[in-house]
Amino acid sequence: CRLLLEKTLAAGARVVRIPYQATAAELEQDYFAHINGVLLPGGGTNLEGQFLASVETLVRLTEAANDAGDHFPVWGTCAGFEALAQIYATPKIVGPMNAWNVSQTLDFYAAARTSAVYGYAPALLATAAAEPVAMNNHHLGPSLLRAVFAPLRC
Repeated sequence: CRLLLEKTLAAGARVVRIPYQATAAELEQDYFAHINGVLLPGGGTNLEGQFLASVETLVRLTEAANDAGDHFPVWGTCAGFEALAQIYATPKIVGPMNAWNVSQTLDFYAAARTSAVYGYAPALLATAAAEPVAMNNHHLGPSLLRAVFAPLRC
């Protein structure tokens, strides 16, 4: 989480830490009204309760902003991605998994080579596809098998 914060700052962004305990009204008025994107970091967290409710509030506000023509990106890394999967997939696709202290290669769709996120780094794609450089420390995660049978709600 700290490395992600440092890289975000180094790229020129200003960072606003949003407390997950904030109410929906606080999220909208005190935070969302003053930011132009949401980065959901990883880290050990419970993907239920107040944390997930706060993420869902931010995501719904983001959807409304995008629907109104205000480009408002959301990025989820590790637990942040898992939270997005919990919000958008019905039935829920996040469940138990044993991926603690495991490094793996990554499988990319062909479109990754020209995507805005990975298109600039063909060497990164090649390395991540060929060498086990993706570190995983998860007790929960989205299951491909569950995802195949879960329609998205977006």
